[in-house]
Amino acid sequence: MQLLDATAQDNFMFLSTAFLAMYDLLSRAVRLYIHEQPASRSAIQLMTDQELLALLQSGARTSPPLARLLQLLLSEPHRIEPCGEHSPGAFPLSVRKVTASSRCCAAYRSASRMPRPRKR
Repeated sequence: MQLLDATAQDNFMFLSTAFLAMYDLLSRAVRLYIHEQPASRSAIQLMTDQELLALLQSGARTSPPLARLLQLLLSEPHRIEPCGEHSPGAFPLSVRKVTASSRCCAAYRSASRMPRPRKR
């Protein structure tokens, strides 16, 4: 039963909106870097996390959009918050297949783009 509980907890963590948002931001940063430096594509596949972050940070010096993504991802993750799929400034997320019959959808936005919702 402990193994089942640990597996379920891992799945909930990896499918949480916060984790998916971070993964999406990192994916956007990598795609942007590859768009600007196409020759780096094959090298990136073999990099460690530390090597990839160092490469992205070096690219951010000449790419303001990449710099903004990395700033949010590395220095301001508290600004990333769940929101409605159609909220202004939202980046939609979806997991196409978790199991044969389930679907997970979410959205997130950078908190600086929108005022925080009022507490009820």
